[in-house]
Amino acid sequence: MKKILNLYSLLLAVLLTGFSRQAAATHFQGGDLTYVIIAPNSYLVTAKVYRDCTGNAANTTNTLKIWSPGCNTGRTIAMTMQGSLVTGTPYCASVGNHCTKTGRPNYQEVTFTAQVTLSTAEQACSDWIFSTRNSARNTNENIVGQDYIYTEAFVKIKSPGSGSTALVNTSPQFSGNNIPIPIVCYGQPTRFSLNANEPDNDSLTYELIAAHSNYNTPIAYKSNPVSITPGNLITNPNPKTPFNAITPQFAQVQGVMPPVFSPTYPMPSVNVNWDGPATVAFPDPSQPNGVRMIWAATPAFNLNPLSGELVFTPSAYYSGTAPDDGRNKYVVVVQINEWRKINGVAVKVGHVRRDILFIVEDCAGNQATQPVLPAPPAVFGTNITSDSIIDVQTCNSTPLRFLFTDPNPGDKITVTFDADVLKRIPNSYLKISNNGTTSVEALLYLTPEPEHEGRNYYLPVTITDDHCPIKGTATYIYRIHVVKNNFAEPDGGLKARTVCIGEGTDLNVKLLRPDSLLLPPATKAQKAIYTYEWSLDAASNAATAGFNPATSRNQRISVKPTAVGNYRYNLKISSSLSGCFDTISFAVKVLPLPVIQDIKVLYPKSTNEIVFGRSAPINVALGNADIDPAAFNYSWSPATGLSDSTAMNPIASPLKTTRYQLTVTSKNGNCKASREVTVNVGPFFLPNIITPNNDGDNDAFVYKGILPNTSLKIYNRWGVLVKSYNNYDNSFKAEGVADGTYYYLLQEPNGGKSYKGWFDIVRK
Repeated sequence: MKKILNLYSLLLAVLLTGFSRQAAATHFQGGDLTYVIIAPNSYLVTAKVYRDCTGNAANTTNTLKIWSPGCNTGRTIAMTMQGSLVTGTPYCASVGNHCTKTGRPNYQEVTFTAQVTLSTAEQACSDWIFSTRNSARNTNENIVGQDYIYTEAFVKIKSPGSGSTALVNTSPQFSGNNIPIPIVCYGQPTRFSLNANEPDNDSLTYELIAAHSNYNTPIAYKSNPVSITPGNLITNPNPKTPFNAITPQFAQVQGVMPPVFSPTYPMPSVNVNWDGPATVAFPDPSQPNGVRMIWAATPAFNLNPLSGELVFTPSAYYSGTAPDDGRNKYVVVVQINEWRKINGVAVKVGHVRRDILFIVEDCAGNQATQPVLPAPPAVFGTNITSDSIIDVQTCNSTPLRFLFTDPNPGDKITVTFDADVLKRIPNSYLKISNNGTTSVEALLYLTPEPEHEGRNYYLPVTITDDHCPIKGTATYIYRIHVVKNNFAEPDGGLKARTVCIGEGTDLNVKLLRPDSLLLPPATKAQKAIYTYEWSLDAASNAATAGFNPATSRNQRISVKPTAVGNYRYNLKISSSLSGCFDTISFAVKVLPLPVIQDIKVLYPKSTNEIVFGRSAPINVALGNADIDPAAFNYSWSPATGLSDSTAMNPIASPLKTTRYQLTVTSKNGNCKASREVTVNVGPFFLPNIITPNNDGDNDAFVYKGILPNTSLKIYNRWGVLVKSYNNYDNSFKAEGVADGTYYYLLQEPNGGKSYKGWFDIVRK
């Protein structure tokens, strides 16, 4: 009978009471198979099987079968047991790690090896399978029966296509940090590493596949006895701030559990990313908008296909079951595929499998350690895009600081970095402080070289506490991605600059990482030493570039080209780490100085001024006959009275005599020339008396500065119009008008200015 209990006040998972099942014969909980090439077409094959301690004694013999599907029926080879049995250590020291039929669940690792040398006839086949079969599986919760455990490895010995060549390949090797028969805690988010090391630097992908009893013979999966209702709420047993026991942190179930177990959903698991954002809108009348954002709980068993990291939350546990019972045991099988680019095409050159048994236990609230990876200072150029993806730069040392603190008060933790991966990470240096205490710090220095650009290194980090009775274990996989580093940038930030002929300019760079430490293996840390090598681009004229070869090893150089044109100066910066260099190219454009040869005001003929209110063009003559005037910018000051203060030849209409300054500047630089010109303006004049006696002096009413089409009206003292002109031409001489005081009204055309006043007519 199964009993579903309410946990943490709301349903988190299921806690089920089971019954004991009968153990039979020798039971194997898992196994794996790998190979190492030791000579052309010769391999050392290693098979590991993991005996269930509740079964009979472990086998001391094993048989390896090799064959090439569709090409060679193959043969069998006796394998030799290596060393003694290795008992698992999932429990704390005070409880002990025993291997007995009636004790706590545990396993023993048994290792076998055999050498495989392919004969000349066998070498005609390109694809080979190595495999073992061991009877029988222990009982478990997710696959049918207690069939054979079948382990397999594949190797391609020749490249595909015509003209194939022999391939040298060692299979991925399983990390020593990966516990083959892991005990995982009910209701706790779990991160487990399936990561393998790749000695040949081939690319790896990970996939969950069905458990097999033989080649191409998958085992059927059982029905899933656990179900959850979409919409149900669950609470976080370890709420994140600001939540607590009084104010719970909720998640809502999204979707249903699959009704039948499968390779990709092999156990009841409901995942909640409590550290991520709340994404589910949940009705809550107490909120101002009637909605509260809560977290999503999703039935999922997630495998990262590139890193091999599993993320899941065991969500079912059967209490009261005997160690030989399979109610809390789940078979999970991973296949690691090995890819190599051959003639530009990704070719699968191998695969290995690992058959794993997860054992779910009630860990009595033991929480897994979650490491913290603070971002390094900005100067290191390190980009941490998630909790497990890190970008580091080539040719400089980058420190990665990991902090580990166990959430269970008093528990001591031990941190282990995968040693085989560390060997492959370029120029790595690891220092772990306070290991085996409640707070551990690890400092990892990396110094990738140019050849490592673009590579990914998957680094498993395993954290184990000393909780009793079951030690908590979690493995985090960090993807370290290597990106290109630029040593320096132009001082001032400009790679392109413009100067005037006769001027010099300094070319200098600013180091982005002057503090960089290089930590090659087995050497003392030292600061990087940079060297500089300047050169003139081949397309530049060496005779006029103003480059002094004697300064080519300096960080800063000065150049002074002697001719107009474009020049390029190249700098190669090399680091004391072999192969590390950077290049920066400076472009210098040399412009001519503008020459203002002359400025003329085009006055009316026979005058040296413009009539008040009238205009005159200004004409500028440049001395740069070979340069288009449009290559320069023009600026007149003051701008008053000019049609366009940025035109080369503006129209001047000042109301008084004005001195203007013209500044001519190259459009792509600060090459300047200035010159001044004075625009003379005649006085503004309206007479207040005329003496029309034909003596040639003041005979007419003359208005200086008059515009064409200006009208004139003359009135006597009683307001009577005595004379009117539509287009006044300074011709009024008082014909037919008596002496006296008169009034005038001048009106410029098109709504222009108007002038009014009085004048006297006096005849002598």
